[in-house]
Amino acid sequence: MLEDWNSQLIDTGEGATQREALASGTAAPASDLFGIDHRAEFLARGRGHAVAFTVCNDNLFVATSRNFVLRHDLSGDSSSVAELEASKSADSRVRRLFVDPLGRHALLSVQSGGGSGGGGTLDTFYVDGELKKVRPLPKLKGLAVTSVAWSPSLKAASFSEALLGTDSGAIYELSLDDGKKEKLRLLHELAGEAGPIAGMAQLALSAHRRLVLALCGTRLHAFSGGPTLDVLFAAFSPDVASGGGGGGGGSPGRHIDLPTQGGAAQLQLLYPAKQPDGGSGLSAATDAPFSMARPEAFAVLSPSGIYYGRLDLDPGISDPVDHLIKHQLLPAAVLHMPGQTVPAAAADAAERPLSLALTQYHMVLLYPSKLQYVNRTSKQVVQEVALQRFASPLRGAATMPLGLCRDQLSGRIYVLAGDDALEVEAAGEDRDMWRVHLDKGDYAAALVHCRSSAQRNAVYLAEAAALFEEGEYVAAAALYGKVTARSPSFEEVALRLMETGEPAALAAFLQAKLDTLGGEDKAQATMVATWLTELLLDTLNRALLQQGPASAAAAAAAPDESPAGGEGGGSAYQQAVDRLRAFLQRYVDVLDPGTTVGLLAGYGRLDELQHYARCRGDWEGLLEYLLQRGQAERALEVLRRPSVAPELHYKFAPALVAAQPQLTVQAWMDAQPPLEPRRLLPALLHFGEDGGDVAADRAEALKYVRFCLHRLDSQDPAVHNLAVALLSSGDSEEQELLDYLAAARDPGGRPLYDPVAALRLARDRGCLRASVALYCEVGLYEDAVALALSFDGDLAASIARQPEGDEALSRKLWLAIARHLIGAEPGAPGSSSFGSGGFGGGDSEGGASPKAQRVHMVTSLLEAAAGAVRIEDVLPLFPDFVEIDAFKEAICSSLEAYNREIEGLKREMQQATHTAQAIREDLARLEHRTAALDAAEACARCSRPLAAPAPASAGPAGGALPRLYLFPTGNAFHASCLCAEVCELAPAVQRGRICQLAERLAGLPEGTVAAPATPDAPAASVEALRQLLEEEVAVEDPFEGELVVRHITKPFVAPEERQEDSWAL
Repeated sequence: MLEDWNSQLIDTGEGATQREALASGTAAPASDLFGIDHRAEFLARGRGHAVAFTVCNDNLFVATSRNFVLRHDLSGDSSSVAELEASKSADSRVRRLFVDPLGRHALLSVQSGGGSGGGGTLDTFYVDGELKKVRPLPKLKGLAVTSVAWSPSLKAASFSEALLGTDSGAIYELSLDDGKKEKLRLLHELAGEAGPIAGMAQLALSAHRRLVLALCGTRLHAFSGGPTLDVLFAAFSPDVASGGGGGGGGSPGRHIDLPTQGGAAQLQLLYPAKQPDGGSGLSAATDAPFSMARPEAFAVLSPSGIYYGRLDLDPGISDPVDHLIKHQLLPAAVLHMPGQTVPAAAADAAERPLSLALTQYHMVLLYPSKLQYVNRTSKQVVQEVALQRFASPLRGAATMPLGLCRDQLSGRIYVLAGDDALEVEAAGEDRDMWRVHLDKGDYAAALVHCRSSAQRNAVYLAEAAALFEEGEYVAAAALYGKVTARSPSFEEVALRLMETGEPAALAAFLQAKLDTLGGEDKAQATMVATWLTELLLDTLNRALLQQGPASAAAAAAAPDESPAGGEGGGSAYQQAVDRLRAFLQRYVDVLDPGTTVGLLAGYGRLDELQHYARCRGDWEGLLEYLLQRGQAERALEVLRRPSVAPELHYKFAPALVAAQPQLTVQAWMDAQPPLEPRRLLPALLHFGEDGGDVAADRAEALKYVRFCLHRLDSQDPAVHNLAVALLSSGDSEEQELLDYLAAARDPGGRPLYDPVAALRLARDRGCLRASVALYCEVGLYEDAVALALSFDGDLAASIARQPEGDEALSRKLWLAIARHLIGAEPGAPGSSSFGSGGFGGGDSEGGASPKAQRVHMVTSLLEAAAGAVRIEDVLPLFPDFVEIDAFKEAICSSLEAYNREIEGLKREMQQATHTAQAIREDLARLEHRTAALDAAEACARCSRPLAAPAPASAGPAGGALPRLYLFPTGNAFHASCLCAEVCELAPAVQRGRICQLAERLAGLPEGTVAAPATPDAPAASVEALRQLLEEEVAVEDPFEGELVVRHITKPFVAPEERQEDSWAL
């Protein structure tokens, strides 16, 4: 066994040499993995010395040589100590102490009589966790209990059943009820075993199945079953075993023979830390069950070494022994520190471990003078701590430790050394586990335990080197790419992978390196991504060449469709395409657009170029690509995306119109929000320039223009000018243009198009009637009549009627028509309608001479003009040789019209004369009109009675100044009040005249007839002065006349005044 062990260590050491070299320079000098700290002292409290101890749920229980049991609360104040005297007999001695994991129930084994040499009587007592009472258990009298297996479902308030192991190899079940005697039943005897049961454990496999482990002698027994302990052990009774073909106390496979010469000393299970609700302060009144965590591993301390393994608690396993897996022996001879020779370590045979405890990754061994820590994975001693270092100077060296104990709930490990409690600090025990797993070649586990990038780099490099030596270049390259250390350099690894001749390995390295680079390595990430893009393109090209010309043509025909099956489905080429597209989409923010586009275009991968543009959101580049390939329909689909900016509609409008006019116009009409028509006009103007169907293209343009006019209600002059241009084209109906010209107007009646430009287009394209209408629009009626006479006389006549209110222009237009009729030949364009009754005249005789026809047309013209021109206006236009008899009817009609006008004027003159006479009579009556006023009636301005004097603020009063004025409206004023009111409304000059007249009259005594001359005015009669004053102030009621109406438009602040001055006080 030792030879196999040594060979394993040698193999492990050789493999670790290179990995240690790879990690060199990255690890700092290591400190100790474990530490020891004082947790409590004076444990016995003067009650003798400690003979037994255990720690449960952060409570340390100590049994002393004077039969005292003390409990120290380690979770809080260390001074919190409870004690209980178990026996007052002087010859009694405590031998063993068992406490449940919750720290609420304890069994105490006490020996009475027999002295220190043994013998005597053994009694077992029950002690509650609070150490308040001791209860003897008579049924256990004389029974040497060596181990206890507590129930996996614990209760704080009541005692759960427990399994007791004795020195004779018997297994009992003990149950206690408050106020009742204990119940003790024998469940099983390990027949043929020489020695006590050194350790027991109960584990829950499921709600109705348990596993019981019992260590006795050189065997580790396993029992499984349920749901009760009776049923469990009944299956392993001697009768059942013999009936099943076995023999003795058990059948083969229900125990493990330990490779040791002497009896095993201790059984330990590794429980994950799990605290109950409430921690160590769980109330004793709480009877809710607490289920222990499921242990992960077991270990047995024996004279030959440590036998340990893992536990598989799968309830489906039928054989109990199969729950113990991966078990092996760690020989005692190898338990020495590295560098210490085996003979030196084994020289002292007495230096054997006293106790064992398990941590997550290590085993803790207690020796008489030291603590030793052994890694369970590497099977090497990683640290030794001399207990002498932690001895109290007042109490001497701690050379005789009592034992080692692990709290199953908290996971803490304690050492009882003399009268002190030491705690093993194991918080950082996983620090070097990465190196342990690395030395064993378990790289995945090593990565789990790495704490720094340097450690991860060492693991990656070691695994990559191993894979590279095995020829796994792709896997090795992926690991090399994860290394963030400077050595080996990027170039060194890349060159090494290139020498392998496998492009996939280099691609894997670049991919891993790209995933490793952070945001601060933007330049390097872009370089790596570009290189990887080129590798993917090269791989795609190789796959395309291997696939053959036929498959390549098929792939080019359907570049965006992945084969779903058949010969090409899932081919290497299609996989390469998918990888490239996925890469472009994932690293779109890392790749340099210019370089990437150049690579894709250089390799002719236009479909991937489109995919890359879509990933970047580079819709402009994508549209350029689609239009270059003539895929206008797909370009329009791109433009329909909501994320595409409207600017691209305008930019690519000319190209789209040239390629797909109908679809493009429809896309414009469907766009939401609507596009700006003005920005699409340049494209519309190029309709039909590519040599296609000009009529169809212009029809599409006109369709969009109608949409803008009718649906969008566009008022843009540019759109209306384009409408004129399209409607005036040669293949359009002129009537539609005329209807548009009449309707396209703003609310003020002004045209929305440019009439001058429209006129020029209409004349150039031969739209005569539209030209006539546009001539009228710009006010060129003479030109409109001249053009209309060239093809339609009725149209010319309708134009001559349009200038309403301008008789001179209307006369001029009619004369122009008449001149045309007189000078034109009968039947010429523009004159036929006049001779055919176009103006209401009768038809001319078919045999009439040309002169007669002209006279007939002019006569019809005079009738149509409705008096705008007369025969005397037209006669000078005829030649001198025309006979007057031809105009007899026209002249007679004109004379009759004159007579009617003269008679009408006479009637108007007579009516005016009668009206003037009536006005003169009314004025005469007004001169003598009188009205009666009440003396108490109020003045319209000052509101004082008219009989009372006017206020002094109104101005001069009294004297020869009239007392009051009465207006037909009913308003009456004091004379001074009326003067003041009119002065406020009148101009400055009139205001001065009023003030001068009022002061002069007020200064004369009442009854004065004449006013003497003054420096400013000559002498005058009082009546004349009053008449002048009346003309100034009494022409109209100042409250309801024109004067106050004009005053409404007067600004509050005069133009010559400043705004600030108007607010001055």
